[in-house]
Amino acid sequence: MVDGELIITDSRLLSEDEVMAIGIDNFEDLNTSPMPNAALVANSRGKLTIAFSGLYVLDGKGISCNLCGSAKWDVSVLNISGENIPATGEDFIGITWSGEFTASSHNISGKYQNGSSISIYNPDSIPNGGRVWSFNDIIRLSKYTLYAKDINLNMIIKKNVLEGNGNTAEAVLKYIHTYSKVNGSISIAPGNKTVAGSINLSNTEKQWSLVCTVTDIPY
Repeated sequence: MVDGELIITDSRLLSEDEVMAIGIDNFEDLNTSPMPNAALVANSRGKLTIAFSGLYVLDGKGISCNLCGSAKWDVSVLNISGENIPATGEDFIGITWSGEFTASSHNISGKYQNGSSISIYNPDSIPNGGRVWSFNDIIRLSKYTLYAKDINLNMIIKKNVLEGNGNTAEAVLKYIHTYSKVNGSISIAPGNKTVAGSINLSNTEKQWSLVCTVTDIPY
């Protein structure tokens, strides 16, 4: 102990007798215990904040990684520039990844400020590489206007056999905000084993985007 802090100056593997004395049940199997590969990362612009996290589990020779993303609009203050709040034109959110993982499951949901559900569509996806969704972040009705408040998504990507030989992959959460009518199309450009693909919106001048990246995922 140094000034009340535990300092490790040496370490070694425990002997079998020492392990048995402590009790096997008090140790976790490294092949099955969850291992966080990155802290929660976040990014913001205007009244939008996105966040992304990943947690992977080694399973035998393979791996399963749970990716969680969110996008939240602060719709309590709307008296700012329209480009930084929910506005006319579709918005897009998606995840791309490297490492040639397979998406085994995914779900996404969203709410407007009154609690009603946002209709969300899947305009593009590529095998072993990415998926993107679209939705209207603002809906003007006769008596009131609905503003997107939050979007939450979850995706599990898997690989049966690790092949990276110690190298790692990445996953990217991207949100594209538009503040004019969308005239072009959304698409995903493939990545490779170490660099995630990209999500791009064509022929729409009034747009900006935010990204968050989770790294150090064994593949």
